[in-house]
Amino acid sequence: MKQDRQKQSGSHTGMSKGHEADELNKLLSLWLHSSIRVIDVRHIRLEPEELLQPYRLPAQAFVFVLQGSVRLDGDWKDTPHSGYVLHGNKGFELNMKPSQYGIEYILVLYKATSLSGHTMYNHPSIAHGFVPPYPVILYQKLQLLEYAWQDHEALSKIQAQGRFYDFAYECMRQLQEPKARTSARDIVTQAIRFMQDHYAESITLERLAGLLECSPRHLTRLFKKQTDCSPIMYLIQLRMDKAKELLRKTDATLQDIAVSVGYPDVYFFSRAFKKIYGCIPGSLPGQPIFICFYERYQSG
Repeated sequence: MKQDRQKQSGSHTGMSKGHEADELNKLLSLWLHSSIRVIDVRHIRLEPEELLQPYRLPAQAFVFVLQGSVRLDGDWKDTPHSGYVLHGNKGFELNMKPSQYGIEYILVLYKATSLSGHTMYNHPSIAHGFVPPYPVILYQKLQLLEYAWQDHEALSKIQAQGRFYDFAYECMRQLQEPKARTSARDIVTQAIRFMQDHYAESITLERLAGLLECSPRHLTRLFKKQTDCSPIMYLIQLRMDKAKELLRKTDATLQDIAVSVGYPDVYFFSRAFKKIYGCIPGSLPGQPIFICFYERYQSG
């Protein structure tokens, strides 16, 4: 996603607001009464001079547009700075044209099979789309789905099914957001939610800023203004809080706990833990505890 794309806000759809709500309710009802199976996940990238022929969806699909414009209800929906999400039923004709950077989109095809004789809901001509208020979160979830789908292991295919539900839930949740937040707050909110969902992964300020399409300096300034701490300090605190909970409630080893909160090295984990709480993590044989100096004094 490029930083200099045209900015837009709000929701775009191929139907009125009331119809959009009806279609959403029908889609949710379909998922509740159906077995969902992911058919394919494709990440398509084309250069500006390459033409994309109209594509009739062979199944129900989500399309996350990163570059280019998509045709919906006779109008071209330009991809804004934040991306564009479209859901189309089987038979919908997907038409796209390139931006100055070309065409890029992620296509997730899935099949919904009815349970217990439930009538399937399917109108080929219907599709609707919107500008998500938290696009980075959706994009990251789609990347996880794509990675799981590309792995040929059977266990990864099962994981892909779960990733699909995770993405679909987040997509529907964002669609029902009452209104988009201001740009600065949106960036900080996305950063926080990303760290909360991925604290166990390797996260750097540069990676976080890159996902949010801003400079590390700009992100740090916005983050400090709204939270009184830097993004990395927030991440460390979040990880230590998770570690503290695991120390108190489980008998996991320090190595396992360190890895589970994003620290492959126990030494650096212990240093960060002590810096936050003024104490060292530890345990008695068979009994998980959380050793802090002030707790020792209280118990003494």
